[in-house]
Amino acid sequence: MNLTRTNIAIGHYQRSLRQSQTRVLPQSYRDNLSQEVVPYLQGDLQMVKKLLNKSVITLVKEYAKVVNDHGIKTSQFIVFGSQAKGTAKDYSDIDLCVVSPTFGKNSHTEMVKLINLRGLRYSNIEPYPYHPKYLTVKLDPLASEIRKYGIPITI
Repeated sequence: MNLTRTNIAIGHYQRSLRQSQTRVLPQSYRDNLSQEVVPYLQGDLQMVKKLLNKSVITLVKEYAKVVNDHGIKTSQFIVFGSQAKGTAKDYSDIDLCVVSPTFGKNSHTEMVKLINLRGLRYSNIEPYPYHPKYLTVKLDPLASEIRKYGIPITI
């Protein structure tokens, strides 16, 4: 009798696991995922693999080229927010941390410059300028979000 209850519990767990997996990544989203899996470190230094939509990676790489072509020396581009968490909708923007050692003097001016570089083609990208040193500040909630969920894009 104990064995039967255990089998029922295992079966229920396996069913709920299958159902939760299909709810998290619908087929339409899975079909559009990049083949490159981006490894990154999270929280307790466990290696985690995240997938980004191909169109997001393409847009970020194109925008990164525009930023670099305008003389901003960048060291990293990190997608975070709903795109990195896998909860993005069709109308979701792309939160992008732009890391540069030249940033950190006037964040408002730096953000306005990055926004002006977007043009119409990249209007759904929301750039956030960060100096590498400020990205490590533990009391900054946005930096914490970027460190926790962010996915670096190789340019």
